[in-house]
Amino acid sequence: MSHIIELRGLTITSSDGPIISDVTFAVGPGECVALTGPSGSGKSTIALATLGHTSPGLRVSGGRVLVRGADVLPEPPSWLRGRTVGYVPQDPGPALNPYVRVRTTLLEALRHRPPRRKRKQSVASMLDRVGLPTELARRYPHQLSGGQQQRILIAAALAAEPEVLVLDEPLTALDPATTRGILNLLREVRDSGVALVLISHDHDAVNLIADRRYQVCAGRVSASRGPLPRSVPAPPPRDGHQPVVLTVSGISARHQRGEPLFARQSISVRKGESVALLGRSGSGKTTFARCIAGFHVPFEGVLRLSDGEPVPWRIQDRDRDHKVAIQMVSQSPAEALHPHQSVRTALARPLWTLHRVRATEEHITRLLGAVALPGSFGNRLPGELSGGQRQRVVLARALAARPSVLICDEVTAALDTDTRAEVLALIGDLQARENLAVIHITHDESVASHSQRTLTLADGAFAASPHSGARLAYAGRNLL
Repeated sequence: MSHIIELRGLTITSSDGPIISDVTFAVGPGECVALTGPSGSGKSTIALATLGHTSPGLRVSGGRVLVRGADVLPEPPSWLRGRTVGYVPQDPGPALNPYVRVRTTLLEALRHRPPRRKRKQSVASMLDRVGLPTELARRYPHQLSGGQQQRILIAAALAAEPEVLVLDEPLTALDPATTRGILNLLREVRDSGVALVLISHDHDAVNLIADRRYQVCAGRVSASRGPLPRSVPAPPPRDGHQPVVLTVSGISARHQRGEPLFARQSISVRKGESVALLGRSGSGKTTFARCIAGFHVPFEGVLRLSDGEPVPWRIQDRDRDHKVAIQMVSQSPAEALHPHQSVRTALARPLWTLHRVRATEEHITRLLGAVALPGSFGNRLPGELSGGQRQRVVLARALAARPSVLICDEVTAALDTDTRAEVLALIGDLQARENLAVIHITHDESVASHSQRTLTLADGAFAASPHSGARLAYAGRNLL
């Protein structure tokens, strides 16, 4: 079998040393090769190398990347991206032009642009292929959920009819039903002769679709044999009796003039309690979270904190105490971090703006240590971190504000199984030690199982399904 992509002894280094070392593997037509491994192991660096690209601060110090027999590093040829190698990045938000509607994005991606009279039908077909309704064609990226954004990128990549499709964690923001649909689509694409390079920590998905698997650990690649272990949900925390710290009454929200995503819904969260909002991609979970955090204004409803006074919906109208009280960790860390500001600056800013505390090296080291990152990461830029590492930095930044309510929007979606368990345990420990209220926005039932209560958002309404269990332990320290 001739190979479309070959990596021969590829080594990429940063100022701190090798990121990946002596990586060698090949991918042929109609074959799916999966790369698995912990966050920060080098998986995304390998994926970008197949596109002839290295992140800022990294350089190729050895080896070659061949696509159709031609070297693509350090200068990628003009024919490489799109038609030869399609790419679906881990963070969909920054990859979509915020000023361009979905239909324009999809039409521009087509290898063969249809005549004007057939464009509407072509867009509808592309959306249907990834399980999305036609009405999304008129929306802008910010009006989509993370899972919908991810599927738009998959549709755009497929529209170019590439020979190779590189997918970096394409299933992280998808609910189980949508995941099955996308996996079926990818199997069809693979069976049509397209080569797939799948970066994923979802062992179940890898077992279903991959022809060969490689484990990436500390920048080195080794072949995996046999099925990968399935994820096992951890037990949820115990319930408690605490005063109410946040109340949302009669909230209704929508995108522009569209139909309401949810209507006249109410929820209260107690101090030290964790609540999961579970639902499919596009159900309105993230919009609800953004309303509470002040980034989306509902057309009706009232938000109150523990003092009982109404809180303005717009973040610009909230005072410092309100901003301290509610912190949100978004599902797209690449959008949440300034690309030209170091991790240290990102963590220091909330300490100063919200508490007038000048960050010391001890502050930065403790915050990074709380999310299982070394203190040396304070000197790095977001582009020098993996998706999972960026997510943990955003979590540390939220914790620096010392909130009473922490909203976690798919915060474990980009993490491997072990790191996900560590982060969930960390959040559970913080919840206990700081008496912190946590709202988990998720499509993953195993994440929801860590909460004391679960609300399912479907058809514009919340349905409660309370449960209880034992809290996870984490040996953490005081952050500040």
